[in-house]
Amino acid sequence: MIDLKKVEEYDKFWRELHYLRYPMERSRMGLFRKASVIKKKTTKLPDAEEKIYDVIVGGGGPSGTLFASMLAQKGHSVLLVEKNAKHECGSTWNLSRSEFDDLKSTEVLSDKQFEELIAGEFMQGVFRLWDDTIKDQKEMQIFDLLNLSMNEDKYFELLTEKPNLNVELPRLELRLGTRAALKCITKEYAFVELTEGNNSKFYKTRLFLDATGWTSLLARTVNYGRVVESWYNMIGIHSEKKIKFEKDKDGKPVGLICMTYENEIKTRAGMVQPILERFTDFDKNKQGYKGDVIYYFTRTSKPVPLAPMFEDMEKKINQILPGYDSSQVDKTYYGHAAGYYQPGFFASRFNQLSAGDRTLMVGVAAQQYSGLTGCGFGCLARNAGNICGSIDKALKNDNLSFKVLQKIDIDPRERASQSITDLYAGSMELDPYEEPGTVNRDWNSFLDIGRNLDLQTKADVFKDKIRFKTLNQMIMMSARNMSVIDSLFRNNHGNANLVVTAFVKGYLRLLYLELQCLLKRRKRKYLIAGVLGFCAFPYYLLHVLRFFIKSRNVGK
Repeated sequence: MIDLKKVEEYDKFWRELHYLRYPMERSRMGLFRKASVIKKKTTKLPDAEEKIYDVIVGGGGPSGTLFASMLAQKGHSVLLVEKNAKHECGSTWNLSRSEFDDLKSTEVLSDKQFEELIAGEFMQGVFRLWDDTIKDQKEMQIFDLLNLSMNEDKYFELLTEKPNLNVELPRLELRLGTRAALKCITKEYAFVELTEGNNSKFYKTRLFLDATGWTSLLARTVNYGRVVESWYNMIGIHSEKKIKFEKDKDGKPVGLICMTYENEIKTRAGMVQPILERFTDFDKNKQGYKGDVIYYFTRTSKPVPLAPMFEDMEKKINQILPGYDSSQVDKTYYGHAAGYYQPGFFASRFNQLSAGDRTLMVGVAAQQYSGLTGCGFGCLARNAGNICGSIDKALKNDNLSFKVLQKIDIDPRERASQSITDLYAGSMELDPYEEPGTVNRDWNSFLDIGRNLDLQTKADVFKDKIRFKTLNQMIMMSARNMSVIDSLFRNNHGNANLVVTAFVKGYLRLLYLELQCLLKRRKRKYLIAGVLGFCAFPYYLLHVLRFFIKSRNVGK
């Protein structure tokens, strides 16, 4: 059954988070900007245990467990703390095969052990536009996207085994049923309170890695007061009931089915623009169909209580999972995530933070409040090796200041790609001033772009892997399609200059980053990419100019 009691407890805790804060102080970040970081404490420090850890990781989900294991294998003493008595995911998670290969490149496990983590594998999914007034549903095929389901029990079992470091004592410790809370920070250490039952103890650590997820107090505090563009409200379930699954043209199960709705603008919970996703949970060894994972998302201007959303989800769920039975639900998922407006170039405040002195957020804690992981665990998997390498370097140099840790980020080429995809993502929100029907119209323009991209390029766009060839295709198709121009114009505040600037800056940024990669890694592929990108730039500008002229006409 759906565990509504647990969701209601989460809603209550989420409301209380609004009033909880760490003491803050201002710190300069760059030439023009300042940021709020946790104030260092110099007096009345708590009595701490004698043992000092290099890293304490708060939160034993997929992200926290991965970094704890990787840092332990690099020789650091690591304590991994999870509040639940059972080591499990707070939400289920799928990966694309390419992202899984990136995860394998970290070598935190052997190739054989990594393959044991795959529970099911698919190649195709489908995105559908649902509208009660449209008989013929519009849809788009999705290839190589979130097509691996993971065996979470095996994942936690393998990653938390004591690494073979050829040292006398194990470097990775795991404590279940224990809460980790940052107490204070000094110049030398972060003090972390570990609570098990009614007993609490304080420990000193050189670095506190916050992977506590949706309810990260640290993330909430340092980003308090920033202008939020919108909130994602997420609920989900895992259904054990074996219901007939959809097949693709080759007779294989469709792994991901995504549907969006617009037949209601607002519901009782104040929600707009619902999206429903289904992941088929199918065993790769053909041992049987094990059920389905269903997610229900809404995007709103303010976070809404999640418990009432389950009733709304169950009204729609039969459209995507015929024969659904709530008595077969064995897991319940829930959480909120925020998206912030980007500041101007000379803005006095830093936009989103993922770090402080001797503190760093990873996983969902970073995803919802900062830019460290822009797109869930898949983005983290793609960048895990580089992020962990940066943390390892900071630990070995004992340089764990806010300025150093805040620079730890995903591949900057993904950051440039996100600036482009964000232009199109704005089409997927029903703004308060828009009339019913505009979201479906925007989705149609988005589908028109997707249908004209080849399958692999389409998958790369969804994974923020946009390069010169893809950028040229996207602007060319956008400039030819008046519905896309109308959508981009309206959903970027009616500012054609903003859209054009983002297109040009994204291209120039990628050119600069390919040159950086060439100088650092000295590989031929970066030279070829840079030369082709430079040669294609005039052609790209021509289509940008066409787009600009047409969008100005739309504005008039």
